[in-house]
Amino acid sequence: MSKLRESQGTPKSEEMAPIMNDDHFHGFNESRKANQPLAVLRPHQDVGRFSLLEMLGHGGLGQVWKAIDPNRKDDQNSGFVVLKFLPDVLRFNPDATEDFKGAYRRVQALHHEHICPLFDIGDEPGLGCFQVMQFLEGITLRTLIRLEDPQKKGLPIQRVLTLLAPIAKALDYAHRNKLIHRDIKPENIIFDPATEEVHLIDFGLAAQVRTSMSKYSQQRMSTSGTEAYMSPEQWQGQMQEAASDQWALAVVAWELLTGSLPFHGDGQQLGFAVSFADLVELQEPLRHLQPVFVKGMAKDRKQRYSSCVEFLKSLADAKPAAPTIIIPQKPSLLGFPASESQVKDIQQQWSKYLNIPVVTQHPCGEMVLIPPGEFPMGSSQSPEEIARLFAKFEPKIEWIQCEVPQRRVTITQPFLMGKSAVTLASFRDFVTATGYVTEPERDAEGGWGYDPDAEGNKLVGRQARFTWRKTGWDQSDNHPVVNVTWNDASAYIEFINQQAVPSGKRLKVFRLAREAEWEYGCRAGTGAFYYNGNDPEEFHEIGNCVDGTWNEKWPTKLAIQGKSGFLFSAPVCQFRPNSFGLYDMLGNVLEWCQDWYAAYDSSVSQDPTGPPSGSSRVLRGGSWNRHAVNCRSACRGRNAPSNRSVSIGFRLLCELG
Repeated sequence: MSKLRESQGTPKSEEMAPIMNDDHFHGFNESRKANQPLAVLRPHQDVGRFSLLEMLGHGGLGQVWKAIDPNRKDDQNSGFVVLKFLPDVLRFNPDATEDFKGAYRRVQALHHEHICPLFDIGDEPGLGCFQVMQFLEGITLRTLIRLEDPQKKGLPIQRVLTLLAPIAKALDYAHRNKLIHRDIKPENIIFDPATEEVHLIDFGLAAQVRTSMSKYSQQRMSTSGTEAYMSPEQWQGQMQEAASDQWALAVVAWELLTGSLPFHGDGQQLGFAVSFADLVELQEPLRHLQPVFVKGMAKDRKQRYSSCVEFLKSLADAKPAAPTIIIPQKPSLLGFPASESQVKDIQQQWSKYLNIPVVTQHPCGEMVLIPPGEFPMGSSQSPEEIARLFAKFEPKIEWIQCEVPQRRVTITQPFLMGKSAVTLASFRDFVTATGYVTEPERDAEGGWGYDPDAEGNKLVGRQARFTWRKTGWDQSDNHPVVNVTWNDASAYIEFINQQAVPSGKRLKVFRLAREAEWEYGCRAGTGAFYYNGNDPEEFHEIGNCVDGTWNEKWPTKLAIQGKSGFLFSAPVCQFRPNSFGLYDMLGNVLEWCQDWYAAYDSSVSQDPTGPPSGSSRVLRGGSWNRHAVNCRSACRGRNAPSNRSVSIGFRLLCELG
């Protein structure tokens, strides 16, 4: 590292940039005290045929003036040019002047649309040698960075490519003509906001001045470059070539894209980092550009790109790596029997696989994801055995005979199921939106209801005064809607299916559950009479039926002793849910199913749908005014599609696409 630069060189882009402000010439002002007083030049002073207008910069590398060249002034051209004067220590040195003129002639031979052209070279008594170059309207790339990236977060990749593409072409053109720039940096790139034109300035001439200053004066100056943009070979005093410019262009691109420089430090610390430190890792969304910059800023110049255009093309062609698409493995079916933890685990697995939450909100209320699985459908005991076990409740054998034979059924597809029965509020929203009139209201027969003046348990019907709106007891918005027929439920579902499905959801169609789907959702991995066990006396934990609360109002030996606290239907979700997270699957209200009612067809073991026609639709789940024996998971009911009752409601299912 003995050959590394030891001091900060004066930036030299400012000395050629024609449209500048004070901060562009910070390097000149910093170094002025270290030099002999410059010859006095004043605005409006004539220098040969040129008339000086204003000084654009001054410092150890000379003075830069905006001037008017009458030979270039006409109706279309302002005649503005830039005059660059040598510093006093070189101005009258014939050897230095010859070196400068030789460098000038080499650069003057460059003719490229994105290289600032050199027009002429002058030599005036008392002022010495000076160069004449085109005056460019615009700002430096450094100023553009301040304007477009004040937070230093980086510019968009396409913006960077647009800005640097002309510079890359200009550099390659110069390299083909055996010239290198040696000081690529934002200060040496001029951008015209009006035309979006980009030009490269200061093509190696300031480097010649620096060389002459070290050779012919007592001042020690670096041979070329600005530290932050210098390549390892520049820092180590080695021969420079086209690859050195390509390195500097890569540093400028990095700075534009990230808002910061790739290497940091002062003096030899920076030189050491440039020469030996690894390039820092780019973060997303630029990570895919890392290989391009690793090559573009390779320590060994032979490992870099063969041209500046090739570097920029690689930058443009680099694409983010295609994301690794991990196709999740399809979870297994829920087996039988399954513990609560096993049920929830499979439910979560299917949630991740389908990329939908376990519980989602919909116009009809919350829906719960039910994974596919296997279960025993129907009763494992004979009707006689069930009658014996539930003798206290005086069950009717004919009501139980339809539950056999039990068969193993597979539900092959996941679906969503209503967390609860459809509520009064949700049904009211449907009626308000559509003006729908329910069957009990249309046929004027009405439904069922509670009449405190009636005999017995006071439940009477059909009467026109009772509808879904009025049941004879207080109902909140959160009560399940009742006194609705199967046909009314179908009308509600048609309305729900017309609502816009949220973007990105996998919903296909809402409908009523088929009987097999309903019992599978109810059991949730269990094979007992109820999803909380076999003891009817514990039924009040999961639902309400004819229980101790009923018995206090209407004494009966057929009630269970436990008290639900609800004499009539209860608001939804008041009891313990099953392992799927479904509430009130047993008790509270019976629920219409999609199927026509018929005896079980034991030959169908996958996704049974019931018969194609019939006279009655299936009802499932028991209700608040039924005995515990009739609220078992396997218990079946039926009624005509036009039937209505204060103990009948419905719950939705949604197929997944």
